[in-house]
Amino acid sequence: MSIFYQTLDYRTNMEFKARKKAFKKGKPCAICGKTLKPAEMMVAHLVPVDKLTDEQALYDTNNWSCRCIYCERKQNTLKDRKSFCGYVYKCSLPDGRYYIGQHHSNGEDPLEDGYYGLGKEWTSAIQGINKEKITKIVLAYAQTDKELDELEKHFIGDLNEADDLCLNVRRGGRGMASGEKHWAYGTHPSGETIEKLKQYHKENPKTGKDNPMFGKHPEPWNKGKAMSEEQKKKISLANKGKKLSEEQRRAISERMKGKNNPMYGKIFGVQKKYHPEEDLLNNIKGK
Repeated sequence: MSIFYQTLDYRTNMEFKARKKAFKKGKPCAICGKTLKPAEMMVAHLVPVDKLTDEQALYDTNNWSCRCIYCERKQNTLKDRKSFCGYVYKCSLPDGRYYIGQHHSNGEDPLEDGYYGLGKEWTSAIQGINKEKITKIVLAYAQTDKELDELEKHFIGDLNEADDLCLNVRRGGRGMASGEKHWAYGTHPSGETIEKLKQYHKENPKTGKDNPMFGKHPEPWNKGKAMSEEQKKKISLANKGKKLSEEQRRAISERMKGKNNPMYGKIFGVQKKYHPEEDLLNNIKGK
């Protein structure tokens, strides 16, 4: 920023600094959330100064971000060394609607990677719109996936519920939302789509090492959890009086025959026949 300030005349320079000083007064860091001493706080430009086309955009507070000097140093280091695993961005439309999201990157310039988000409401809003009309800014860079999730949650906060212009459906992170907030809530695949999926899996069976679950043995969700007496009673009452039909019994019998039976081929010891006379003689000899 020192080179930028040198290009301004003295009066404009002082006015610019005064505006920034007033902007950051009492505000927490946009990344870590801490409120430090004024000397440890600064104002960063989300869109770099050298990429601003309009001179008035320098004073646009929407492009300003209040940060502590420690977070800003880390952000600049990640950006300069291209050592970030991803970034949190904000895309805005001319009518004020916006979307905040995260994206993994291989170090290329986020403002030129052509990524604008995949949110359900957001993709519907930008469908058919010239991408040049979308304003994209980088809110923060992250070094790990966990940090990326936390930063996204931090920047979204409760905007998805409190701000009508925010097109985020949930609060961020990669945890799956449920109920009405799930992106697929209320939608059902068509019969044609289901048939295509069936045909695809028939032609491309994923078995053995090709299966994404190969070698993975997740622990059962109920491991180590004991049922309460109340739960046991509920299950007992629910199954009381239920009887399997003959057809169901035959099906289970057929399914458990031969090698399909879990006890197939297992021997639990040599069975000895009972001979009373032999046992009696052994007892006499033993005496």
